[in-house]
Amino acid sequence: MDVKKLQQKLFNTKKKVYSVIDGAVLPALLGKLEEHEGDSTCLFRGELPFDLAEAAPYLVELKKDDAFTQWLLKESLESTCCIFAYSDKKFIKIRKHFRSFMKIEGPDGKRLLFRFYDPCVLRAFLPVCTPENNDMMFAKVDSYLMLSEKYDELLSFKKPTLKQNKIDYKENIKAALALKNIEIEEPEESGDKEQFDEDETVLMVRKPPVANPAPIKEKKSETPKPKETDMKLTSEDEEIDPDKTVLMVRKPKK
Repeated sequence: MDVKKLQQKLFNTKKKVYSVIDGAVLPALLGKLEEHEGDSTCLFRGELPFDLAEAAPYLVELKKDDAFTQWLLKESLESTCCIFAYSDKKFIKIRKHFRSFMKIEGPDGKRLLFRFYDPCVLRAFLPVCTPENNDMMFAKVDSYLMLSEKYDELLSFKKPTLKQNKIDYKENIKAALALKNIEIEEPEESGDKEQFDEDETVLMVRKPPVANPAPIKEKKSETPKPKETDMKLTSEDEEIDPDKTVLMVRKPKK
């Protein structure tokens, strides 16, 4: 896929096109934003030291033929630097939306920075979101878009629909083809709590159990049923603490 083809696919919509860009991946981002005349803002609040500002996530509304857009699309074909989103909401509402889940609650209750703007994280997270987290992720966004792992396809994720009181994950799982080579670790169970290694944080998610499952006639097992993911998004409005652990996804083994 080249820039022209990606541009055609991305802007094949009547909705506004937003991007959340990872400054840690694009060192030249701050300089490009200074030249950019459109709407943009840092998703971290308050005054930041330069090194943190340089590595922070930024929200930008993209225009099809803008020079900044052309530069970003080119960079996105070579690195995991950003995600895209469709919405009919104004910039200020989208800014508030993305800031509302910058943090995630881990299994031990600790507050962690949620790197949803990393395509590797979002590709893994969206197909297995709980209904509660889906409601929050898609509250102001119609679709999330990102390039596949091989940068050869633009993946699109929409909010799963409900069918007969069951969550339909088919479309999002189909879109998450890039997930097949990503190793996602299920934490080992220890009593009622799951282990969580702060030194090697891995996205730990499970598909929620299907509502009203068919009865099983087999002998009952003493093994406890898997729980929904213990990671919960939050809409609390609070400052970002750069010293907290950052949520990451382990890269595929070569």
